[in-house]
This record gives sequence, structure tokens and C-alpha cells, in this order.
Amino acid sequence: MKIKRWSSPTKKGQVSTIDFITGLLIMITSIVIAANLLVSLSDNTTFDELTDESKRITDMLMSSGYPEYWNNTNVVKPGLLSQNRLNVTKLNQLDNRTYNQLRGILGTRNDLYWYYTNATGVINLTACGYGDPTVVTDNNCTPTITATGNLIRTERFVAYQSKIVSMVILTWD
Repeated sequence: MKIKRWSSPTKKGQVSTIDFITGLLIMITSIVIAANLLVSLSDNTTFDELTDESKRITDMLMSSGYPEYWNNTNVVKPGLLSQNRLNVTKLNQLDNRTYNQLRGILGTRNDLYWYYTNATGVINLTACGYGDPTVVTDNNCTPTITATGNLIRTERFVAYQSKIVSMVILTWD
């Protein structure tokens, strides 16, 4: 008795090696492209978040704060202006906090430093600058930042002793 094996007259269900390798390469290429897109989006998101945070901190410092005449014991939202002019008393009170307290009250986890300039250079109001104590300044109070990540520079104008000065805020991650 012979056993007859069944064989298909056509080879419709078979896949060739070339088809398999081509499909595999297309899948791997798609995965690599998708991974690169996700990584690039996360980098831009970090930069955008830092930019938004820098603007928020700048807006907060360029206000009178809350309460308007705050001090170290009752400050909710620090602001450095009184009657739309820079208030050095508020600046001193904010500068008397530790750096971690300052970052906490400004609501940031990133590093920050700010200073004031006029047409001749950096102005030493009560210090060369305010914020991160690791920032090094030269004899002219020009800061040197050694940030390795994103660095955002925001500049705003403010009245100080009947003159317009520029407040420069640097934030980095």
C-alpha cells in the first residue's frame, strides 16, 4: 500500500527569502525613524519648557509681587517693582534667601541668574548679580555661566532712579 502525499499544484502560501528580508528591513527602518522623531521631540519640549519657565520667572520678577509690599515673612509671589520702578529693598530681601529657597519661591527646578545693565555695562546695585552662587563674575561684574544644557537669555527693561536699565535673566537646565 502506497501512501500518497498531498502536494499543492501552486505555491501561493510560500514566502521567498528576499521578500522576508525586504519586509524586515522596512520594519527596522520604520522603527529607527520613529525613535529618532521621539527623541528630537523630547529635546524641543525641554527647550520650550525652559523658555516658558524663563518668561514666567521674568514676568513674576517684573511685577510688584503678592502681597504688593511683601517681605521675607509674608511673600507669596515675589516681585521686584514698586510703582513700576525697581525696588532695591525687595531685591535685597530676595537676595537674602538661600539659592534653594529662591528657586523654591520662584517655582523653578532649573538654575537661574539675573543682573542689571545700562549702556556702559553691568550695574552693581547691591551685588553683581542674583541667583546661582556658582556663577563667576569678573571685575566689571560680567558673569560667566558654565551651563552644559539649554541656556535661555531673557531681557526686560525697568525704571531705576529715573533711568531705564535692562534686567537680564539667564535660566538653564
